Parts: sequence; C-alpha cells; structure tokens
Amino acid sequence: LRRLYPHAAIYTGSRAQESVFKKEAGKYSLIHLASHAFFNDAAPFMSSIFLAAPSPKDADDGILTARELFELHLHADLVTLSACQTGRGEARSGEGMVGLTWALNVAGCPTQVVSQWSVDDAATAQLMSRFYTNLKAGKSKGTALQQASLSLLGGTSGKSDPRYKRWAHPYYWAPFLLIGDWR
Repeated sequence: LRRLYPHAAIYTGSRAQESVFKKEAGKYSLIHLASHAFFNDAAPFMSSIFLAAPSPKDADDGILTARELFELHLHADLVTLSACQTGRGEARSGEGMVGLTWALNVAGCPTQVVSQWSVDDAATAQLMSRFYTNLKAGKSKGTALQQASLSLLGGTSGKSDPRYKRWAHPYYWAPFLLIGDWR
C-alpha cells in the first residue's frame, strides 16, 4: 500500500497505537486497518480491533472496541478492516446488525470492506494490493473489490492461470464484502 500511496500516513508495529488512531483517523478519507479482530457474541459493542500494545503511560489498552469507534468523528469515505471476521454482527431490534461495521457507520464512514471469516494472510495481501490498485485507477469501490477477487480466482484474464491455482478456492478470494456505498 505504501507503493500505491507514497504520501499516506502509515503506522506499523509499535506506532500502530489505539491513541494514535483515535487522534489521527478523523483526518483521512481512506483508512486501512490490517490487524487482528474479535467479534464478541455476548456483547457486540465490545467487538474489537487489536492494535499495538500501549506504553505503560498510555491511557488506552490497545483494543479498539465498537463502542469506542462509534464515539469517534471519522470522515473516511472508506474503511477497510483487513482482519478476521470483521463483518460479523448481531441483529438488534431498531439498530440492525450491531458490530464493527455498525460502529464505523455511526462514526461517519459510509463504506467498509470487511471479512466474513478468518482470512489467509498471503491471499489477503494480494487481494488488498489489487483492490487499492483498482481504486487508484478510478474504478468504483464495488468494481475494484470484485475485480481484485476475480484476479485471485483466475488471474486478470478471467481464464485459469496456474500461478493463481493455490487461491482458486473461495476461502482465499471471497472473504471480503463491501458494505455501504459501492460507488
């Protein structure tokens, strides 16, 4: 992603702090979180994205919950949660599916790319690279994700390509969905 967006703010390793996210995320139109996540069946508002362990003097715990997300004022047109099972939620009367996507929508993000199941790291890296390449080329969010998925399924030609055979199963190319504004 750094190659595609050389001027982007990128926080990795110990710099990927919860406090940094809360302070900086409202400044960006695209947010990509590649981390671990957890959907809490018993308490969906406690569903979480795991960030770097905080320093001892940090007030945050390194776990960004759905409750903390919906209290933020984000202005991102697209948030990608490149982690396992980030698209899960629990149906709540009057609220719909409560989880990380709901929290991001409440925080002001109209579109999210989230996963339906635990994902393969190597296939996800390829998929995300192709997704953002397509976005940068001017394709709509929906088309960009669709074409990225299809490229893993059988190469960009749509024909069976032996280089991609290892990712032919839907487990590798179909875990991510786009929720919200597909344009």
